[in-house]
Amino acid sequence: MNGAQTFRKRVADVAAIQWTGDNPYAVRAFTGIHKVEPSGNHHVFTVQSGHGELYVEADNVWRDIEIGDWIVRGSRGFFPCRPDIFAQTYEEVEGGRS
Repeated sequence: MNGAQTFRKRVADVAAIQWTGDNPYAVRAFTGIHKVEPSGNHHVFTVQSGHGELYVEADNVWRDIEIGDWIVRGSRGFFPCRPDIFAQTYEEVEGGRS
């Protein structure tokens, strides 16, 4: 093929939770524990100085999470998603629970 082609984004269901600023236990229950060698285990989500932080394993970095951001579990782990991007990209699945 020499010319441009058209592609469609693959559709996949994802599990997600929204950070409200007052639901750290629910977010931690959703994200769980991450194993780090050799330092041991740590939570994937933590609250530091009043704001949330999410460990993004695919990038091997901690990302700040703002109130209203969504935390999405994808095929490569967890990643943050701004509310406007989340609304454009995802729709709720009827009866779906993770």
